[in-house]
Amino acid sequence: MLIQIPDCFQPLFEPKRYKVLSGGRGSAKSESVARWLLICAMDHFERILCTRELQNSINESVYKTLVDIINQYQLPYFEIYKDSIVNTLTGSEFMFKGLHQHIDEIKSMKGITKCWCEEAHGLKKESLDILIPTIREPNSEIIFTFNRREELDPVYEKFCIKVNDDTWFLNTTYRDNPFFPEVLKKEMEKDKVQRPNEYLHIWEGEPRRDGGAMYDTDWFLWTDIIPREEDYAYRFIVADTAYKEKELENSNDPDYHVFAYFGYFNKKLYLIDYIRAQINAVDVENWAEPFIRPKLGYGFRYNWIEAKGHGIYLNQHFPTIGLPVPPDEQLKEMLTRKFTKTERASNSIAMIDRINRNVIINTGMGDTKIRAIKDELVFFPNGRHDDIEDCLCDAIKIAFSGTDYVSEYEQMMR
Repeated sequence: MLIQIPDCFQPLFEPKRYKVLSGGRGSAKSESVARWLLICAMDHFERILCTRELQNSINESVYKTLVDIINQYQLPYFEIYKDSIVNTLTGSEFMFKGLHQHIDEIKSMKGITKCWCEEAHGLKKESLDILIPTIREPNSEIIFTFNRREELDPVYEKFCIKVNDDTWFLNTTYRDNPFFPEVLKKEMEKDKVQRPNEYLHIWEGEPRRDGGAMYDTDWFLWTDIIPREEDYAYRFIVADTAYKEKELENSNDPDYHVFAYFGYFNKKLYLIDYIRAQINAVDVENWAEPFIRPKLGYGFRYNWIEAKGHGIYLNQHFPTIGLPVPPDEQLKEMLTRKFTKTERASNSIAMIDRINRNVIINTGMGDTKIRAIKDELVFFPNGRHDDIEDCLCDAIKIAFSGTDYVSEYEQMMR
């Protein structure tokens, strides 16, 4: 029988020092790694360490996954022992040990060609620092599979925030698994409706939301069915500019500049699109203008930019190049930070109609942008970033504050 592996996992066959696979339940990441390792073990000699932070017995390892695949495909030459698996043709060997219990023994191991760390969200930084130099054979590989538990799990922080040339990183979900079983599909759909925040962690692979998080993603309507641009009563952009320029030099993950494009239609606010980048302030104008200019015309209201840092310059400069900004009094009224982030969010949350969904997110922006939005909402106010949330918070205030922008705009155009 031909061993099947979903297309998105085919880069497993390409050499990389680190292969990092994150994602939710049913994404086939662990099953695919197991199948790939068995193929390698049948093709040539491999000495494979299968590990995790805690392993009190062989039953807590990937041993059963490997054995089940061997039996399913009736793979030849594999001898299955109580604590190891050996291919008698190639001499390949699978070993299973917990890092916490056997760290000294693992440090002294020789000849490890591949190391598979399952449940890698549980790896401690100290264990990671010991393990990596231990796997030192030429062309050796370390594979991590996990569903991120915290926003800054050590493996995610080390390998995924900034992906280096020696690393292949894949974030996958059940959508990438053509063999996703019907029984799991029913569980997934039930969680999606009844437990939307748990759904994000269990099935989408998002980190668990921190205690005190303020938003629920199910307060918003997520759809790619939105009005045509000419049908909005008015459209506008809200920008959140990075405040500390030196963060770009002194941080592994500095603040973002964000320009978010909104439309107002039938008493509902639509987040149509946005751009964001970690760039120097002097580059913001040239980066943002191509995004803004095609949106100008009848129905476009203002570029709302808080008058802080580089935003002060943009508010002065934009009108000189034909990019409208609100009058100073309106800008101060809407965007002056009179409250803390959580107080501002609370005021905006009070304007969200959670039943009739008066805030709509355009999923036509694509999975990467939608994932970033959800990540910020789920973890606010304790997340790493809140730049998109800031824009959304301001846009809700602008749209639902009671100001008749339509009449005001029509008067201005006369």
